[in-house]
Amino acid sequence: MSVGIGINVGSCTISGVFVGGAWSAAARAAHNAGELASGLTSCLDDGSRRLGYPSARDMLRETDSVVVSTPAVGAGALREGSGPKMGLLVTRGLEEELLSGHISADGLPGVGIPVDMIESVDEEVDATGKTTREPRVDEVREAVRRLLQRGAETIVVSLRRSPLNPAHETKIREMIEHEYPPHYLGAVPVVLSVDHGTTLDDGQRTRSALLNAYCAPGTAKLLYEAEDVLRNLGFRGVLRVLDDSGGCARVCKTIPIACVGSDLAADRYVAAEIAAHRDSKEVVILDMGASDTRIGHPTAGEGAFSAWSPAEPSAPISAKSGFQNLGFGSHSVLAVEDGRMVLGPKRATPACYGLVDDAPTLTDAFVVLGLLNPDEAAPSVASGGAERARRAMESGVARPMGVCAEAAAELAVTQAVGSMASALREAVSRQGSDTADITLLALGGAGGVVCCHVAQELGVKEVYSPAAGWASGAFGALFAPVRYDYVAYGERCFGGDCSAADREWYRGVVRGLEERAVRGMRGEGLSADDLSFELELEVRVDGASAMVAAPLSLDSQGDVEELRGRCGEEGVAGVPKPGSRSARSSCGQPAPGPRASRSRPRRPDLAETSPGSRTP
Repeated sequence: MSVGIGINVGSCTISGVFVGGAWSAAARAAHNAGELASGLTSCLDDGSRRLGYPSARDMLRETDSVVVSTPAVGAGALREGSGPKMGLLVTRGLEEELLSGHISADGLPGVGIPVDMIESVDEEVDATGKTTREPRVDEVREAVRRLLQRGAETIVVSLRRSPLNPAHETKIREMIEHEYPPHYLGAVPVVLSVDHGTTLDDGQRTRSALLNAYCAPGTAKLLYEAEDVLRNLGFRGVLRVLDDSGGCARVCKTIPIACVGSDLAADRYVAAEIAAHRDSKEVVILDMGASDTRIGHPTAGEGAFSAWSPAEPSAPISAKSGFQNLGFGSHSVLAVEDGRMVLGPKRATPACYGLVDDAPTLTDAFVVLGLLNPDEAAPSVASGGAERARRAMESGVARPMGVCAEAAAELAVTQAVGSMASALREAVSRQGSDTADITLLALGGAGGVVCCHVAQELGVKEVYSPAAGWASGAFGALFAPVRYDYVAYGERCFGGDCSAADREWYRGVVRGLEERAVRGMRGEGLSADDLSFELELEVRVDGASAMVAAPLSLDSQGDVEELRGRCGEEGVAGVPKPGSRSARSSCGQPAPGPRASRSRPRRPDLAETSPGSRTP
C-alpha cells in the first residue's frame, strides 16, 4: 500500500494527514521552538497508529512522498525581527532611491535596513547591458569590511540593471568569497538580487532578495531537520515543500519566502474540495491559527494561487491574495491598558498548555468559557489545563479590570469575534455578495471554536467546520502538484506589427525554458508527457510594469494583439515599447481541484475528516 503524507508545521503544533489505500487519518502534536524533532516524531507515531501501522517506521517504508507546509517560520521571523542582521551592497546612487520606500523599516517589517547597513560601490551597466565601469576589488573589500564590523551576518548584493548583465553581481560575490572563503568560520553568506528575479525594477528585486535572505536560515534549519527525522525513521521517498503558488518542490529548490503563504495555498485547495462536494456557490474562509487570523475568498485577487504578501504580515489587506490578515491569533496575549482589554500584538504559548508561558491568551479565554478542551487541543501537554487557564486569566486581566475570569474571557472573545465579523462583512461586500448567501468555511486550530459566533453576528446560514480543521494546512498540501519556475531574460519591442522574426524569437526563448524544465523534471521521475506549462511575461511600458499571462507561442498578429489586451487588463496600457521581458515558465504535473486532476494516493473523503456542517 502506498502512503501519502501532508505535514503542516505551525508556531507551536505540528499536524499531519495520512492517506493509504481506502483509509485516512489526521494527527497533531505540540512542539516548542527548537524542538521540532520530538513534535514531528510524535505526530508521525500517532498518524501511523491511526492508519493501522505498528510504528511510524513501518508506515514510512511504504511512503513515496511527504509534502510539508512551513508558513510559521518565515512569518515569525518577519513579525518578530528574528532573522539575521543584513548588510546591503548597491550601486552608488541607488541607496537613496531604495530607502525612499522599497526597503524602509515601514516597507519591510522586521527587515528594514538602517542607513549604516547600506554600502555602495562605483559600477555601471548601461541600458543595453554593456559594462561601462567595473566594480573595483579594493572598494568592494572595504565596503564589505565595514558592513561586517557593524554586525552584518548576511550580505545582499543588488546592482542597478543587473538583469541586463549579471556579471558584476557575480564578480562581487567571487570577490567576497575569495576574501572570506566558505570553509572559514568567518565566511558570510552572499545573496544576489539577480537570483531572485529578472525585473528591471531595482527596488522590487532588492526587496525580494532581502526577504529571502531574512527568512532563509530559519526555514532551511527547519526543513533539513524535518528531513533528518524522516530519514532516521527509514523514509526513502521524496520530501517536498508547499509554496504560495500552490505547487511543491524539493527542499533544495525551495524559495524561503514562498513558504510564508503556503498555508493560504493549502486553504484554497481545501475550499475548492468542499465547494465541489457541497455544491457551494461561494465559500469564504475563516482561518484562525495560533499567530494569525485570515479571512478571504479562495479565488479573490490575481488568480487562484496568488501569494499572500509576505512583506506585509500584519497589513489590513493584500489585494494580491484576496486574504485579509487581522493581526491576531488564538495565541495572542490578552492585556489591560487604561482599563481596556487589548488583544495582541504579543503572542505566547497558552497558559493552559503548561509548557512555557503563564500570560493569558485568547486560547485561555476559550478554555475558561468551555469553548475548548485543552486536553484535546494539545493532547501531548500535561493535564490540568483548565485550572492553569483560569489562573492566568484572573491574574493577567480579570483582577486589573475588577471582574471575574469568566467576564474577562467573555469580553476577549466578543472583541475577537467582532473584529472577524466586521472584516468578513467588508470582504463579502467588496465581492458584491451578501453574507446570507455564503458558506463560511472554518479552518485552523481555532476556526471551529469561533465560527458559529461569527456566523450569528453576520446572519450566515451555513457554516462548515471540518472535524480536523486544524489540519487544513496538511490536508491541502496533499493536493499540491510538483511545480518549478524557470526564468529567462530577453528584450524585444513589439510596437506596431509583429514580424515573423519577432514571433520566432519569442518562441525560441520559450522553447529554451521548456527544454530546461523537461531536463529538471526528469530528476523528479517525470517525462515531458507528464508536464503542463504556464508562461508569464514581465512587460514594461513607459516605466510601468506588470506580470502578464502569455501564450507559449505567437502564431499570428492576432495573438500579439490579444497579448497587448492582457497588458491593458493588468494596468499596463498602450503598446509595449523597448524594454524588458522576463519569461517565467512554470511547469509541473497538472494540478487537481480548480485546475485539473492527476493520479495520487487516495485522499481522505471530506466526510471522513469533516462529518458535517453546523447552522447557527
